[in-house]
Amino acid sequence: MRPFLALLAATALAAAEHGEILAILGPDRLAVQYYQLPVVVRLAEIEIPAESTDAAQAKLGEAAGKKSNVAWAQDLGADDGGTPRVYITLGSDAKSLNETLVEAGLARAKPLGQGGRNRERLAAAEAKARKQKLGVWAGTAAPTTPPVAAPTTPVAAKPTTAAKAPFCAEVDGKNYYPSDAPEVNRLNAKRLVYYTSETAAKKAGKQAWQPAAPSSAGSTLEDARAGFQRGKALVTEAAGFGPTPERDKLYERAFLELSGAMQIFSRLADAKPDDEALGEEMRQCMQMRYGAMKSKRVK
Repeated sequence: MRPFLALLAATALAAAEHGEILAILGPDRLAVQYYQLPVVVRLAEIEIPAESTDAAQAKLGEAAGKKSNVAWAQDLGADDGGTPRVYITLGSDAKSLNETLVEAGLARAKPLGQGGRNRERLAAAEAKARKQKLGVWAGTAAPTTPPVAAPTTPVAAKPTTAAKAPFCAEVDGKNYYPSDAPEVNRLNAKRLVYYTSETAAKKAGKQAWQPAAPSSAGSTLEDARAGFQRGKALVTEAAGFGPTPERDKLYERAFLELSGAMQIFSRLADAKPDDEALGEEMRQCMQMRYGAMKSKRVK
């Protein structure tokens, strides 16, 4: 059993309050604070139809920042990516978020394992939504008895848009960014999580990203070396990309950093023309700067 599943298994559908909802990652995926740890979970025993993903995600957005109770059982398991399937309630509410989406017609009940009383609650919620012709049931005839949801292929969750979540970060990254920042373009879109506020991002253990100051702002050998190292790190990162705009941006940033470092190395070398070690450092910086310039595609 994966570590976070073992952690969830310790409570096995207990109703203790664990922490607030940190971020909404999709129509049925959330990041919650679980015993002081940020954990990504998925709502159990429901299925979000493709036409309801945006509305379901917006509905879950109402729960962002609120205290949550996480309940998990062995038979609920996890999805193919290892994300545990759980029930989440808010505060002292008896109704779970799972049930709330089904009752609003934004999700269908999809029983997994035994499910206990939650299976019955979800069946009742779906019957209510069908009777009132809400959401996916609009325009359909209300059945005399609630049908059992047939297994269907899960619909991939859509990422939260920047308009709904102003900050984002990679799941395993240390920094968070404004969702419209250019730096977000070089992150793995499939691993992005979104936050409704900087406070939520910080509570998830993320740090605010700060752009490095150009090396040319300094004048010492330490400033030159720092600029060289920043440029070198950007070149290394760019080498891992294919011929994409993201790689071009990294090489451009590297070129600027290395150019700033070169200005300082040149001034220092003019003052100490016999310093061979300094001359070698300047040569390496110049060579890498030339490589960054040549590697950037000409548009």
